[in-house]
Amino acid sequence: MSPEFVAQFHPQIVHFPIALFLTYALFETLGAVLKKDFFSKAAALLLALGVISALAALYTGNQALNYVNVVDASDIGPVPMQHLSEHEDWANLTVWYFTGLLVLRVLYILYVVIKKKFPFLIHNAKYGFAILALAGSYLVFRTGQEGGEEVYRTSFIKKLAEYKEVVNDSLTNKATLNTQQDAKGGADTVQ
Repeated sequence: MSPEFVAQFHPQIVHFPIALFLTYALFETLGAVLKKDFFSKAAALLLALGVISALAALYTGNQALNYVNVVDASDIGPVPMQHLSEHEDWANLTVWYFTGLLVLRVLYILYVVIKKKFPFLIHNAKYGFAILALAGSYLVFRTGQEGGEEVYRTSFIKKLAEYKEVVNDSLTNKATLNTQQDAKGGADTVQ
């Protein structure tokens, strides 16, 4: 598959990990505070789905970065790569963080819940997971903030370029019209 084909799906896919990770944090917190197993089990599933969707978002985002390299916005100039790089850095950090959290969650399920080792961790670990989930929400926020600013920045530049083109066309058309009228007027006065 070509990078441009895969890259086009990034704006749609990126919303899934955001929703899943934030809902995961909510369910993890509710499971710890309310001591309800339903929320804890749902949180584990949401975390796994969030990591899978985040990997897809990361892949499509990397393909977009490879395809674009530098966004050219209609003769206004390129957007520096540093802006894209900040979003990429936060996205990588977020994916690694939640992947690590998923590994911890699986180990917790295997050793504490299923094998019944470390019984003192059954309730205490839930508070730890809730705190880690809430901390991860900040990473999601920062990744989204950097991505949103980039979308706004490039959209603004594109709109500015379109406006500049419309104004230039308008001025060109007006100048052409004035030239034609002057030529007509000059021709009328000569006769």
